[in-house]
Amino acid sequence: MYQASHKSFPVSALSWLLVIVLCLFAAKLYAGSITLITGFTEEVDGVHYLNADVRYSLSDEALDALENGLPLRVKVEVEVIRPRFMWRDATETGFERSHKIQFQPLTRLYVVENAQTQRRQSFQTYGAAISEVSRIEDVPVIDEARLDPDTRYEIRMRVHLEIEERPDGLGLIARLFANSRLSSGWYQWTLRS
Repeated sequence: MYQASHKSFPVSALSWLLVIVLCLFAAKLYAGSITLITGFTEEVDGVHYLNADVRYSLSDEALDALENGLPLRVKVEVEVIRPRFMWRDATETGFERSHKIQFQPLTRLYVVENAQTQRRQSFQTYGAAISEVSRIEDVPVIDEARLDPDTRYEIRMRVHLEIEERPDGLGLIARLFANSRLSSGWYQWTLRS
């Protein structure tokens, strides 16, 4: 029969202490923020187009993770909603755009890949690569013909950034901690005046 000894307690306490230290380290490692600087839509030839600027601030540790092979995934969510007084807002349309930023150690370049078009661009610096995904320009959102002229519509967007797990499992620690993902929260404005 198995008997617990008092000597096992310090090992268990030491294990919990190690877990807490790793959690604090992970929180520091992936600290950062995403801020939507501007967002607006304009109608051109019956189509509403989205324009926005996003600021990404990542810690040095998160940038080190990128340079050590962990790709970053940037996802932009956009929704056109019809606010309702008594019920949940109705979503008229919505879409996502996604980009992946990855550092290539052999070429010393940062590669940005558009997930929808598979188009890849290379940049010499992280700043140039993140600048590419920071500007959202002339993205078609919805046709005016789909909107009721007597109804008020809102557009909202938010941005997520996460450190991806690589197929070889190197991103496992990043996936385990919530701080490997950042979100801007919703930014909302009237679709048309």
